[in-house]
Amino acid sequence: MSTSPTELEPVGKKVVEPAVAENVSLPLTPLESGREERIWGEVTGQISDLLREHVERVQRVAISGPNRLDLVFPAEYDFHKRFCERPEVMQRLEQLLQDVTGGVVQVRLILEETETAAANTETPAIEEDTVEADPMVEEAQSVFGATVERVVPVNRPASES
Repeated sequence: MSTSPTELEPVGKKVVEPAVAENVSLPLTPLESGREERIWGEVTGQISDLLREHVERVQRVAISGPNRLDLVFPAEYDFHKRFCERPEVMQRLEQLLQDVTGGVVQVRLILEETETAAANTETPAIEEDTVEADPMVEEAQSVFGATVERVVPVNRPASES
């Protein structure tokens, strides 16, 4: 009489194979230029709790390097950006991105500058050009042999100029 493995099983007991999870996930979308909006849409589609309120404030997404996605918030949504900066939220966003793309993706959160802040950074260069032509500066240069090293703008009311 031959003995096969099935004949050695005790009567009344079944052999249960471990449950093997079938790969039922959606097809992966690699992190490539031109696909960032689609990827972000897939990520936000998987969020249904409080986090969704915050990530919906993202104005635009951009790939800024290999495996790095920038999430840009408008300046008025600093609170939402700070909420997303919490370590557990960042970890969750990066895990969702990994689930969608199949690779490790680093998230960088950016607060977009306001137009007035961007305009203020340009004004000192204009002032530096006009300082050279100022009669007092010209006189100081001739009397002391001075040169203009830097210009520090002074905030004065418009009526004093």
